[in-house]
Amino acid sequence: MNEIENKTANHSELDLVSHLNADNSCEVVSILARQIFTEEELKNCSRTGKRTIKCQASPRPPLDSAKFQKLERLALTKLPIQKSEFLKKFENMQKVLRRK
Repeated sequence: MNEIENKTANHSELDLVSHLNADNSCEVVSILARQIFTEEELKNCSRTGKRTIKCQASPRPPLDSAKFQKLERLALTKLPIQKSEFLKKFENMQKVLRRK
């Protein structure tokens, strides 16, 4: 994807959340994540793919890092939050999806 196509794609994804403000940060992260990843990816993959205390046997596969960086860049462009807060919101969104 060339630079012009990339900027156009980013702009259209931000248009999906243009009506939301910083008070709706969880919703912004959720909408952007569902635009970039499939629901199956969000449910069945982890952010890093690393082994945790909860799942010693076989960790979930990692999400595509390029897609995740795009999500992070878009969310931090839209929202006045720190990266750590974005990561918490993303991981909480994944937990909610997995419970369904």
